[in-house]
Amino acid sequence: MKDQVLIKSNKYGITIYFDSDISFEELLEVVKKKFQSASRFFAHAKMAVEYEGRSFTEDEERQLTREIESAANIEILCIIEKILLQNKSIKNAGRKP
Repeated sequence: MKDQVLIKSNKYGITIYFDSDISFEELLEVVKKKFQSASRFFAHAKMAVEYEGRSFTEDEERQLTREIESAANIEILCIIEKILLQNKSIKNAGRKP
């Protein structure tokens, strides 16, 4: 991944793509700098965010969310989580053969 943290807009707010090859501590520092530099753009916004590119523990997710809110002066209303399900399993659920 070229950028260690990449921010993209989506219809609910933003999606943040994270490099999975750096440590969480390094990632927090990169996130802080990235969102501080964009703070004028985000100033006082309220939005949903989606995290992609790596998995986080609940504690890491909380730390990350606080860091983003503080650095960019925004309020994160919710974190969108993608749940991957097999379409075949869903379609066949509850059907009799």
